[in-house]
Amino acid sequence: MQFARTSIYLTLLCALTAGAGCGFGTSAQRGSVSGTVTWNGTPIDEGIIEFVMAGDNQGGHESRVAAPIKAGQYLFEELEGPLVGPNRVEIGARRKTGVVVEGRVPGPKSPGPSATSGGAPEKVELTRQFIPEQYNAKSTLSADVAGGDNQFDFHLTSGNKTK
Repeated sequence: MQFARTSIYLTLLCALTAGAGCGFGTSAQRGSVSGTVTWNGTPIDEGIIEFVMAGDNQGGHESRVAAPIKAGQYLFEELEGPLVGPNRVEIGARRKTGVVVEGRVPGPKSPGPSATSGGAPEKVELTRQFIPEQYNAKSTLSADVAGGDNQFDFHLTSGNKTK
């Protein structure tokens, strides 16, 4: 009888803690996030946005998710979105430099003297990161993600940083 009563209490306790998001086998809650990203008032053509939750909020493990920026827009669906809570935001984008170099595109090896090169020669235009590190490698941007739908717009400038 004592065993049955203890089992009932344990089952009830597990059910209650699972409903609160603290039970065994529950995963961290994520949010759906969308928004716009501009550089000096102009939408960023192509880039990447990352939401990073610090390790101290996840038992020492950093959580990082990334999405493409296209025509100034980005979207994280809830299942692949950032974890709920405070996140550091990193934004990167590259521009062509006008410098063209000859390189080799990886591909099937062709017979002949260039067989060890791994591909055909091709002219490639170099690019460079134009977003300052205060918005990516040393980002000061942040977003507090909630469960459900979120919208965060980032209006970056070459002068003072804004969110």
